[in-house]
Amino acid sequence: MTREKKYDQAIQAFDRALAIDPNRTDVFANQMQTFVTMGEAERAISRCKARIDESPDDASLHNLLGEIFLVGKAYGKAVEAFNRAIDLAPASIRPYTNLARTYTVQGKAGEAIQEIEERLRANPEEMRLAFLLGLLAENNHERQKAITYYRQVVEKTPDFIPAVNNLAFLLAEKGGTEKEMDEALSLALRAAGRFPDEAQIVDTLGWVYYRRGEIENAYAQFESLLEKGVDDPIFNYHLGMVLHKQGRKTQARERLQKALERPTTYVDRREVERILEE
Repeated sequence: MTREKKYDQAIQAFDRALAIDPNRTDVFANQMQTFVTMGEAERAISRCKARIDESPDDASLHNLLGEIFLVGKAYGKAVEAFNRAIDLAPASIRPYTNLARTYTVQGKAGEAIQEIEERLRANPEEMRLAFLLGLLAENNHERQKAITYYRQVVEKTPDFIPAVNNLAFLLAEKGGTEKEMDEALSLALRAAGRFPDEAQIVDTLGWVYYRRGEIENAYAQFESLLEKGVDDPIFNYHLGMVLHKQGRKTQARERLQKALERPTTYVDRREVERILEE
């Protein structure tokens, strides 16, 4: 089967699924990503805009449009779309992450940080700015600096769940003292209690459990995401590591190999390759 025919069949399958349930945003997002992979970004943009016209307050659609623009290096339009998604759903983590990534891939992280710091000094209560600075610090591999920003946000606005989630994740990644690991779990449980269906939040809780050595609790979180069809590099890495600890080597290898297909900072490539060589 040619690659083109395979893509065409995937598009048709997505169309059939959407005809049955037009509200399946995950199916729509996968279809748009397939258009982009096929080199038909304009088709994806057109469909996405049409969907936004139908549901203008759906933050996930604005975020998806931003991701399509980002792939096409239409950075100004991407920033506009991500900011709109943030305005509509300030508790959603992904648009913030994408916004920070947009600055980073342009090589403008330094300029963005300077501008955002100035805006934060002028508006010290605007914690969305501090959170964005934390994300930019993470992208620059300055995790302790990111922790400082996230802690600042959480202390001033305890209900700013994206910061709660990211602070929990970085504390677990750091693997510090028992007190810090207890704090990571407390934060992750708080975030999951508020937004139990947010994939990144559930993933963080699962990873905190893993880093604490609570493997079965970790697997329970990742299993719930697996049932929802979540499939991204960080999730595959986390699930693969849990499966490996459980001794389910074949399943672990499958997930870890998928994690390496799209490299990201939070996939420990050296550790994954070591496991795959076992």
